[in-house]
Amino acid sequence: MLFYRCIDTEMMEHILKNHEHIQELCHDYEQGIKATTVNNDNADKYNTSVDCDVTENVDSIDKGACSFGNISVIGNRFEIQKDDTRSQSLTETSVIASRETTCPSSAGRQLRGNWLAYWEHEIGRPEKDTIFNIKQIKLQTFNGHTNSIRCLYVLDNENSFMSGGRDKTVKLWSLRSQGDGTTVSSCQYTYTGHKKSILSLTFLESLRYAVTCDGVIHCWDPFMGSLLGCPESSRPVPVNTLASSPSPSTTLLAGTTDITLRVIDCRTFQYVNEMKISMNPTGLIRCIAVSPSGNWVALGQASGFLTILDTRTGLIIASWKGHECEILQLEAINETTIVSSSLDQTIAVWSAIDGKLKFHMKGATEPVHCMAMHEQALVIGTTANRIGVYTAVEMTASLSSSKLRSDAFKGILTAMAVLPLNRLLLLGADNGGITLLC
Repeated sequence: MLFYRCIDTEMMEHILKNHEHIQELCHDYEQGIKATTVNNDNADKYNTSVDCDVTENVDSIDKGACSFGNISVIGNRFEIQKDDTRSQSLTETSVIASRETTCPSSAGRQLRGNWLAYWEHEIGRPEKDTIFNIKQIKLQTFNGHTNSIRCLYVLDNENSFMSGGRDKTVKLWSLRSQGDGTTVSSCQYTYTGHKKSILSLTFLESLRYAVTCDGVIHCWDPFMGSLLGCPESSRPVPVNTLASSPSPSTTLLAGTTDITLRVIDCRTFQYVNEMKISMNPTGLIRCIAVSPSGNWVALGQASGFLTILDTRTGLIIASWKGHECEILQLEAINETTIVSSSLDQTIAVWSAIDGKLKFHMKGATEPVHCMAMHEQALVIGTTANRIGVYTAVEMTASLSSSKLRSDAFKGILTAMAVLPLNRLLLLGADNGGITLLC
């Protein structure tokens, strides 16, 4: 209704083929409100807020009444404030200024989707401004897990994502930021085939399979909800981390508790190769990063060691002690660079060619247990509920960070995923909640 009042008849006729029908519906709707209000309350008190004839008012509206001067943003919705001076000048032509301040329902002014990005575009924010800037505006909440979130994976179209938790379930969710940020969504599907806490989760783009593990690997179809297979080995060893090879490859990389990298062909669910990483019994593989080409893979171990393997030959390119404590996260930036974070509160950048240290990223004051790339920027999440963004993976890169506010995110941060197309952030908490922020 507010939108209709802000557009003249000629524009409405251009936009809507059935504009006459819309006019009739609006007229009937407001007449109904008028009749109800008059019957229930004092007619004099509410007459100005409901008395309208859309057909007459559309032609007579002053465009100034809908300028941004009398609009303010409250949370994730618009409020239209009363302007006494403007109201007096419009007394003969319209009662809209006084009516809009007491609109019967604020729900009509709530925008669906990423309204923040929309208005940034409308006010002319430069397209070249690609800096990932989190304003901590809550768009949507996802409730369903009963225990801590262990891993998140956003599908490539950013219309849905998967989450794995300590409650032994994997859930598929639909991503539709809507309303005023208070929307709580339920999952589309829950996979309950695991018997233990989910340790790792990935998605094989070439086959459109979800692959999850609780020590045992399960390959399943998230769209049909059916288990496809569980790779079995003659020498069963628990798997604690997974990574998928880039499309069009159909292979899956699995890090086991006996410090071995195993290669699985997901077309047949068979182990096709395995590579021994180290004889160090404390070197449990914690994380895997695959190069964009898939020609090499980097492994981070609990002992602080890093290893780079050539996936074509199975040979070790480099292996070295990179951190004093356990490695928490590993990212392949490009074909020649990897980034690692550790429990020792450092973030290191390494050469993927020979394993030599390039430099340390400065600024992090807590262990970084969540890390993701967004174009040139490095987005990090720390154990102290702090989100930070490095402008680039460079020695001179600046870091902007802020503590997650309790009104935007509840609980302790345990998992993070970046939605690069919409510049959104998906955060998982120890209480089982998942929050979408912009």
